[in-house]
Amino acid sequence: MAPELTVLLRLKDEASKELDGFKGKLGGMAGPLKAVGIGIAAIGTAAIGAGIASVKSFSDAGSALLEMSQKTGFSTEALSGLKYAAEQSGASLASINTAAMAMARALDSSGKPTAELSTLFERLGLDLDTIRALKPEEQFQAMAAAVANVEDPTQRAAAAMKIFGRSGTELLPMMAEGSEGLNKMMTEAQDLGLVMSEETAKSADAVGDSMTKVQGAMQGAMNTIATALAPALVPLIEGFAELIKQLPLKEFGQMIKELLPPLVKLLLDLMKAIPIETVIKFVMTALVPMFNMFR
Repeated sequence: MAPELTVLLRLKDEASKELDGFKGKLGGMAGPLKAVGIGIAAIGTAAIGAGIASVKSFSDAGSALLEMSQKTGFSTEALSGLKYAAEQSGASLASINTAAMAMARALDSSGKPTAELSTLFERLGLDLDTIRALKPEEQFQAMAAAVANVEDPTQRAAAAMKIFGRSGTELLPMMAEGSEGLNKMMTEAQDLGLVMSEETAKSADAVGDSMTKVQGAMQGAMNTIATALAPALVPLIEGFAELIKQLPLKEFGQMIKELLPPLVKLLLDLMKAIPIETVIKFVMTALVPMFNMFR
């Protein structure tokens, strides 16, 4: 054999050995690589799920704040802070909403205040015209601070209910430290990134509207598919119903009724016949191997 051919054959064999070794290494890495791939997929799925949940939460919060802002005249920023303060005190945004609506009725500038309300404002040290000139959230904070300054607990609760309605007493813990405490909690909400501007709330609301449209489109698609399948499914469902009707259910029930008492009696007789020590021993013998599996 020519020397050149010999060299070529030797190089071919060496290359084949190297390739086989490389294949073997790849084969050995298949398991770990597969596990890594599954882990990445799981992390990706969890991240997508968490992202969708976050968007939904963001959308719901923004929509609620925007809707309440439109109803009460409070800014979304003020409502965000008040929501946090209320929740820190065991109340909720719904309590703020109810209180704001009651406050608006009490301060209605279209008519004269009642003698009772005028007396209450005098006792709280509030000037009605000055309060009416403020923004709604400023009105709320001024009156909340005034209510908090009432020393007698009974009179404080009565004043809160007169101004803020049935939610007044729910919000007393939030008002307990006066305007300073309320401002502190609202600032804390700002620092925690919980305060939404009107622009952000509108964006969140738009996201919610888009998600609702997608859900509606999916429901529409399902309705279309169901409409197309209905003609074929109706005979199938009716046939299944007829099949059930033809089953000997009465005879089957009678058979169970006749067989069950003897079986129960047999079981009770066995329990009486077998000593309790034997039962315990049998159970322990069966359970020990199971316990050993978890050691």
